[in-house]
Amino acid sequence: MSWVLGVDGGGTRTIALAGDEAGNIIAGPVFAGPSNYHTAGLGGVRQAIASVLGQLAQQGYTLPELAAAVFGLAGSDRPHDRSLLLKALKDMGGPAGGLQCPLLVVSDAEVALVGGLGRREGVVLVSGTGSIAFGINREGELFRAGGWGRLVSDEGSGYDIGRQALARSIRAREGRDIPSTLLGALAARLGCDDFDSLIGYLNAPGQAPKEVAALAETVAEAAAAGDRLAASILADAGDALASLAISVIKRGFAADGLVPVVGVGGVLAGIPAVWQRTAAALAGWGILVRPLAPPAAGAVKMAAALAQGGAVAE
Repeated sequence: MSWVLGVDGGGTRTIALAGDEAGNIIAGPVFAGPSNYHTAGLGGVRQAIASVLGQLAQQGYTLPELAAAVFGLAGSDRPHDRSLLLKALKDMGGPAGGLQCPLLVVSDAEVALVGGLGRREGVVLVSGTGSIAFGINREGELFRAGGWGRLVSDEGSGYDIGRQALARSIRAREGRDIPSTLLGALAARLGCDDFDSLIGYLNAPGQAPKEVAALAETVAEAAAAGDRLAASILADAGDALASLAISVIKRGFAADGLVPVVGVGGVLAGIPAVWQRTAAALAGWGILVRPLAPPAAGAVKMAAALAQGGAVAE
């Protein structure tokens, strides 16, 4: 039986689903490690995709019957990135095999948009470990704001919340910010016994972004318990996320009235205070809505259209 593959490689793990040629989900999800080649390397991407393909093969979905595949991968925004990734994926099986069906590499934000709204038109706002706003208007023009990496961007993301929490709670300890007990909770979350060990931990080489991003949960717990500094950090995150979406709306959707903005990712899905602040800050520009389906399902929908020779914009 012919099948299609949809892959979401937008976070700290890769998620894949199998679908039929009508775009219905028939197997999965299956999971592997991260597939952003800027951090995992092309070898890491191939390893993650080989892992999900192997897991689906165990369920009877093998390469000879694969009709099309769409990969929504973080770090694939530029044409050069997509070209490198497409070649790496086609070469996975060597001269005698591999992915010989039609393949498409797009950004993880694009499959999140299709999954979230059910179509390749509109605006998606993603906040997980990183953040981005991405939109495709009715003319097919692409717009984005943010998503340029944690050193210069990713406002309102889990990483940004965690970093702000560490920085501001240290300032609070020194009397330079809102009084707070957040620092102790952050240190405990990272397994540090005191301030000195926390500073040593934070400055040690090899700290993964996901460890800082995971602190967003601690910030949310502190805010819910009444910590004003934590609440301020979450409010700032909501304002920053709304700003990303408004930037996309202004440039690509200004004549469309109130634009549905689908909110995706662990921060928006898991921290009500951030969702509520983002929705309020979007007032007059857009309406924040929950996704219809996950990003990997959006990739399946696009792969089904690709298998049928149609436009993936359906």
